[in-house]
Amino acid sequence: MKKSVLKSVAVICFTVIMTVLCALPIMASGEASELPDYFWPMDEQQFDWVGENVNLDMLEYSDYYEATEAKLYNAAWAGRYGGVSIIAKDLEIAASSEKNRFLVVNVMPDYDAIENQFDKFTTIYWKTDDPKAYHFEDAKDAFSVLYHAQEEQYQKVIIDLNWQEEISLETLRLEIFSSSYETSAEPEEGYKCGLLYFQYIALFDTLEEATNFVYKVPEQAPTQAPTNEPGNTQEPTDAPSTKAPVEETKAPSGVTKAPIVPDGDENTDKKSPIVGIVIGVVVVILIAVLAIVLIIKPKKK
Repeated sequence: MKKSVLKSVAVICFTVIMTVLCALPIMASGEASELPDYFWPMDEQQFDWVGENVNLDMLEYSDYYEATEAKLYNAAWAGRYGGVSIIAKDLEIAASSEKNRFLVVNVMPDYDAIENQFDKFTTIYWKTDDPKAYHFEDAKDAFSVLYHAQEEQYQKVIIDLNWQEEISLETLRLEIFSSSYETSAEPEEGYKCGLLYFQYIALFDTLEEATNFVYKVPEQAPTQAPTNEPGNTQEPTDAPSTKAPVEETKAPSGVTKAPIVPDGDENTDKKSPIVGIVIGVVVVILIAVLAIVLIIKPKKK
């Protein structure tokens, strides 16, 4: 066999191998993790997580972000600043130091929300058949990662609930607040502290599972932005109530108001991640073919 032919075969083999190697990471990037046993996508179909106080905590579904939107507020009479409280009931989840220990909240702040310091996060939970409220405050700065974070970018917040015993978790309440007027985005009463968008909430057995979890491949954002601009957060029609907060030592009284689901266009076209994968692979293959043709093209005498 002539040296020129051997050289061409070697180059072809090298090119094919490089093509496969280049295609593998592109294809692998589209893989999502297996969902844990307790996973709540905060979409238009979910009604498990709602506002804890029907007079204060305003939640609704955002069709634009495909997430649950929460309006952040200051209510000095309730000791609440720059944040929101959400709750899920009737869970009946077995939890322990090795089971459902790590809580993950994937959340995104808007332009105004990043000015809240979120330095007063509290987890309150109730056990099955136990009216006592248990407070977990060891992770009070868990959501401070949102302070001056990149706006409109999801942040994965991981909280080690560090269960000290085996329990049946009945109710879980997340109070995501700042500690004072000074640490909130706007030192005034009302819904002037921005918006948070919750994409999902989940429980994991280990920190490794929580850290490595990938929900879904990011999709191309819609071309039309929301109407809210920086410093121009839309306020709800109802002002914060002046009623006193419910005693936390009692079981939650029950939140009946579900997130509002706006009418959306179910036929809105979205670019699938597979399209990008296919295009990438095709481009790599075309480059490889072109290189092969140029190499084995017979030389003119």
